[in-house]
Amino acid sequence: DSIISNHFTLISDSKKEVIWFQKNNGFIYKNKMIAPLKVKVSPITSINPVLYKNQLIYVNDTKLLCKSFDDESNSYESLCDITPSTIDFIGTVENEFVLIYKKNKRTSVLRSYQNNFNSFKEIPFKFSSKILSFTKDSAGNYWVGTHNGLLKIIPSLLVFSQDEDNMPPNVTTTQEDAKGHVWFGSGDNGISVYDGRKINLTNRINKIHKDILDCSTLDKAGQVLFNSASGKKGLLSIKSDEEYELL
Repeated sequence: DSIISNHFTLISDSKKEVIWFQKNNGFIYKNKMIAPLKVKVSPITSINPVLYKNQLIYVNDTKLLCKSFDDESNSYESLCDITPSTIDFIGTVENEFVLIYKKNKRTSVLRSYQNNFNSFKEIPFKFSSKILSFTKDSAGNYWVGTHNGLLKIIPSLLVFSQDEDNMPPNVTTTQEDAKGHVWFGSGDNGISVYDGRKINLTNRINKIHKDILDCSTLDKAGQVLFNSASGKKGLLSIKSDEEYELL
C-alpha cells in the first residue's frame, strides 16, 4: 500500500511493535495508525528512532523527543532533553540511553542517561566521522562503529583538547597536587589548573610568570612546584592562584 512504498523501519521488543515510516513522520503501533508528528524529524536514513522505556525516542536537530505508548488509545509527544548542538546518533543498551552530539569540529560528546532523562553524564572524545552503531562491554567501555573504523570510548579516561576553555597552548608540563587538582604549565602562556569540574586560569600568577619550563614536582605538603623562567626566575610553590611563593 501507500505506506509500504515509503521508507520505513520496524522497531520491536518482547512487548510491543512499532513501525516508523518517513511519509508525514508517522507510526503504525500494534496495527493501528498513529497521528503524524507535529515536528519535522531527522530522516530515517540518518538517525533511526529507538524504543526506550515504552517510549519511541527520536531526534529533531538538537532536541530529543519522546512518543509514549503507555496509553494505546492516546499516544503523546514530549521533549526529553536538549543538547548544545546537533545530535548525530542515539541508541540504547540495557537500561541506558545514549546520544552523541558534536561539541565542535574536532570533539564530540557521548551523553548517557540511566533509567530516566532527569540526569545524565557526558564523555567528550575526539571524533570526525559518521557513526553507524554502538555497544557497551562488561568493563563499561563504549565501542562505536564509524565510517573510518572502530572507536573505543573509555569513561574513566578524561581527555582535554587544545580548544578547551582556558587550556593554554604549548603545554610543557603537568602535575597533580595532593587535592587531586591537575596543573598545566605552558612555554609562554602561564599556568592553568583543572579543579575536577573545569579548567581555570591562574590570572595573578600569569601576570608575572608566563614562561614555565618543562619541570614540575610536589613538595612535602603536596603542593605543586613549577620552574619559572620569566619575571623573577626560580621555583614557584603553588597552593592556589591566591596562595603561592617564589622559592
